[in-house]
Amino acid sequence: MVTNTDVGLHFGGLEKIIDVYRQPRNLYAHRSESPKFELFEMLELFSASKTSKTDDLMLDWKLIDALYRMARTEITAALDEKITNIVNVLELLFQDLDSIYESNHSMLVTPP
Repeated sequence: MVTNTDVGLHFGGLEKIIDVYRQPRNLYAHRSESPKFELFEMLELFSASKTSKTDDLMLDWKLIDALYRMARTEITAALDEKITNIVNVLELLFQDLDSIYESNHSMLVTPP
């Protein structure tokens, strides 16, 4: 029923979006290796520098705070974009599935 429809295209779009997560997920699931997130590592670096008690470091704390806020903003924007892409593909997928169901539901229902 779904062959020759846009449903396959939406599954392909969804596959393209989630494919980037497959390897990190497999590493975590099968080898217990946490995925690397460069932006999160930057946040950890900023946090570590803030909590460091080393007087030898000549750090500008206002700059560190500003960089931390910028990294947080980048992470939020990247996540928002990914979430929006996934939601858009899923909405299209379910709209097409719904129209297929609506046009074919009588074949799925057997009379009493």
